[in-house]
Amino acid sequence: GFRKQIASGLVYNEIPNIKELFTTVAVSNAHSRTKAGDLMTFIDYGSLDVNKFFKLLDNSQYFDINNFILEYVSYHSDKLTQETGALVRQFMVIDAGGIGLAHVSLRMFIRFKPIMPLADLYYPELLGGARVLNAAWALHQGWKLVKPLLSKQIQDMVGILDCKHTPGALLKVADPEAVPDFYGGTCTTIPR
Repeated sequence: GFRKQIASGLVYNEIPNIKELFTTVAVSNAHSRTKAGDLMTFIDYGSLDVNKFFKLLDNSQYFDINNFILEYVSYHSDKLTQETGALVRQFMVIDAGGIGLAHVSLRMFIRFKPIMPLADLYYPELLGGARVLNAAWALHQGWKLVKPLLSKQIQDMVGILDCKHTPGALLKVADPEAVPDFYGGTCTTIPR
């Protein structure tokens, strides 16, 4: 399946329907590394155009994209683990600035519910940590819906920071050159 395609050289932007997804939300997958060596992925969830997201992708396509992404990141994490001799996992950075009620609606919950447990069930060692930045009230409401779908181990890896605690927070887990300048680092390869 997916892993064989990835091992054969499939690049990230060739994942089926990924281009459609990336016209709806800003994502930089496995962009840089944390101090522990984990692959950092940045998702600007607040940038998600919810209506376009539903217009361009159905639930089945979105589910398949997520399976493919999990396999892609898992493959490259495993490869780096073999090369370095140290466990390499994924560190998620989710910018929640701009999230509104449309982002935590019932239709979003229905779309995300089937994918939420995938990493926990099939890739239990993949997630090394996650930080949700610029979190506002709506995100805390969404977290209440999502949290029960995740294991206690995954729940404990997630840190949710409001706008006051976001600046410089990623410098605790990554060197400045791995952190975008708009989060307090010196990296300028991810446009805002």
